[in-house]
Amino acid sequence: MSKNAIIIPFRGLKKDKSRLRRDFSNETVERLLYSMVKRTLKVVMKLDYEKEIFLLTKNKNVKFDADYNLLLDEGEDLNEALEKALRKIKADNYVILMADLPLINKENIEYILSYISEKKEVVLVKSQDNGTSVIAFPNKFSFISPLVFGANSSKRFIEIFEKNKIPFKLIEKAAWGMDLDTRKDLKEIIKNNNVPLFLQLIKNDDLNE
Repeated sequence: MSKNAIIIPFRGLKKDKSRLRRDFSNETVERLLYSMVKRTLKVVMKLDYEKEIFLLTKNKNVKFDADYNLLLDEGEDLNEALEKALRKIKADNYVILMADLPLINKENIEYILSYISEKKEVVLVKSQDNGTSVIAFPNKFSFISPLVFGANSSKRFIEIFEKNKIPFKLIEKAAWGMDLDTRKDLKEIIKNNNVPLFLQLIKNDDLNE
């Protein structure tokens, strides 16, 4: 059994981010997706916690320079894929971490791990559009099936927690939950002092596509 299982869904370069593809070329979106997954893996590898990292993907041949386990995505959608994956992983704590969070850092994730370990509560990080950027929980909770990732998922998760009297902590800090779905998101992200280098390098060319 792993102490902490970190699960990073990666739905691939070709189909993910349909809204972002309305604003940018497929080439730009694929470059962004690859860079964000690479950065997320790099951040998670630095965690000062005992952990096992899982990259959940349909692409068996995907390769990143990182220490992770490749977990086959066997779902029709993200929720089904994660539910099947969770049944295969035995851990004390689980963290489902979206790969498109360019501002989240090591300290943010360590805070989440510390909180769920000590408080034995769920942590939900809300995205800017009421989605869910991170959800973390001790293995004692069975609420996790069915999952409700998708439009307004943070609200739907909260309804589940309240209905089932599951203790939880909601985090609404922009830097933790900001994901990249539109040109507007990119413009907001690059205002941050800690914007990743790969976004700094593309912003001049891509903001005016």
